[in-house]
Amino acid sequence: MWIPGVPPGLQSRPKSRSCDGIVASARAGSWILYRPANEPKVVYVRIIDERRAGIVVRVQVFDIQSKRLVREESP
Repeated sequence: MWIPGVPPGLQSRPKSRSCDGIVASARAGSWILYRPANEPKVVYVRIIDERRAGIVVRVQVFDIQSKRLVREESP
């Protein structure tokens, strides 16, 4: 989980759990970063609603090397 606006050294420590478990505990305004084993060249960013914790409002897929947005998906 990543909290926009919080410096890397102050982010909470990662905890290993299922994706559903992460979404359920995600703070409002946070991002959930996921790098699937079967797609090592991309990272998925699940964006949590600004006001409602645990509600994914957008999913963006980025190319890791170029850092460019590849596509957006429905949550």
